[in-house]
Amino acid sequence: MSTPHTVCCRYRRVDGTEYDWVGAVVGGVAPTVGFAVGFIPQFKIIVRSKSSEGISLGLVLCDLAGAVLTIASIVLTEPDAAAIAPYASIFFFQSILLAFRVCIFPPPKSIDMVVPINGAATMDGVVVK
Repeated sequence: MSTPHTVCCRYRRVDGTEYDWVGAVVGGVAPTVGFAVGFIPQFKIIVRSKSSEGISLGLVLCDLAGAVLTIASIVLTEPDAAAIAPYASIFFFQSILLAFRVCIFPPPKSIDMVVPINGAATMDGVVVK
């Protein structure tokens, strides 16, 4: 005897296996949309300020590595698109942040101050008094 949950929320695939679409929506689609919506304010700030100064390169690379390794482990153990979707969205949006940080709006180069013997500080040949 099947419960109402299994009757209304499962469907049979062509290969004969059953698929729980509620689990896919709750476990795959909802987190993916949540991650995507979470990145929008950050993208707005970067584009409006035309600066990527607040983006941590190390954190972006750690997130990318974590997403890639998690996707690989899901694919190698039990492939499921709903389980991969949130991590694929993290990979996608972190890749965009990496592009902002490295290519589109790179941070300004640091200015080295040189203090000569006479005491006047210079920045790239300009005397600052």
